[in-house]
Amino acid sequence: MQKQILTEKDYKLIERLMLMKQNQVRHFLAEFVADYYTDYIIHSQYIVAKGDIPVGLVAHMDTVWEADLKHEVFYDMRKNVMLNLDGGGYDDKVGIFLIMKLVEAGFRPHIIFTTDEESGCIGALALANAYEEYPFGKLSYLIQLDRRNGNDCVFYDCDNEDFEQYIQSFGFKTAYGSFTDICELCPVWGMAGVNLSVGYINEHTSSEKLYVDQMYHTLKRVSTILSEPEFPAFEYIPMVYSGYYGYGYGGPYESYYAWQYGDDYYYDYEKDDPVQEYWGYSDDPDHIYTCDYCKQGKPEREIFPVLMLDGTMKYCCCDCANSDKGLLLNWCDRCFRTFQVDPKYPNSTLCHECENALKVKTFIKKEKMPEVEETHGRNKRYKK
Repeated sequence: MQKQILTEKDYKLIERLMLMKQNQVRHFLAEFVADYYTDYIIHSQYIVAKGDIPVGLVAHMDTVWEADLKHEVFYDMRKNVMLNLDGGGYDDKVGIFLIMKLVEAGFRPHIIFTTDEESGCIGALALANAYEEYPFGKLSYLIQLDRRNGNDCVFYDCDNEDFEQYIQSFGFKTAYGSFTDICELCPVWGMAGVNLSVGYINEHTSSEKLYVDQMYHTLKRVSTILSEPEFPAFEYIPMVYSGYYGYGYGGPYESYYAWQYGDDYYYDYEKDDPVQEYWGYSDDPDHIYTCDYCKQGKPEREIFPVLMLDGTMKYCCCDCANSDKGLLLNWCDRCFRTFQVDPKYPNSTLCHECENALKVKTFIKKEKMPEVEETHGRNKRYKK
């Protein structure tokens, strides 16, 4: 992969996005959309713009760092890596950046920016509830730019094999994920969707990094997709599941990933990829974490964060998770994170964040959605 350094313009744009909270991003993107598109919808929970390419690009405007956004952005030109101290937000500021770059390059796909993806895809749900069909006509498919690593394509519950092969033809490899905006939009609108890698790793942690080469590599491939002479339409085909998650001999950590990926999920899938492992882990000594239970230092691949009942995060190694120490841990069926089980509800299969998100989701479905403000024409600005 040819090394591509951030230009001064691109660096300033990413840095500016990284220092914005969700509401600031929404105002910024509303102005951007008004400058490049004629027909668009500006809503408190989403932004949608009508393009002339029948493909929708999706990104979300929030991060997990909304309440504690740090103002230090670093770029190592030698390693071509960006990072923030004490948390980043490349998930999903990078997706926004890539969409803006594609539009500035002259492409006019349909674009969708959502709010509160990290809180349960609330903005996407509001959009799906407001429009039983995509508001600007039928699209061929959706592409969300919101995935870790450099070459993943994730289809979630969409089981359209033709679409999967089509996306793989651009150099992506099928991976598996938990949930994101297209999981709400695609079933309602009846079109296939995919989430593509944008180059970050270790999202939702203070060690989040962005590999610039991988980001630009995805930009080039999406440019190729949008340059195709034809855009075949792919329908949403729901996945039919069989079997169950089960713990197996390796405990929840081993059995889930072995079931999803097979015995080789630890190995390097892309030798020239600076991210050494499929999940973005490496043997770099800087990636050593201390288990909060046994107090031993472990490589990142052997340890994982645990969402505690009080909302804090702790680290637990595989040995402790699979031991008989009486740890009440489980994998969330919705977000697949490890969480501390409330002793009052020992059979719980959802972390408290997903339980709360589902409660909000149910509430939104019952409530009448507010009227959207549709603004047409570049001379008409949205109401702030």
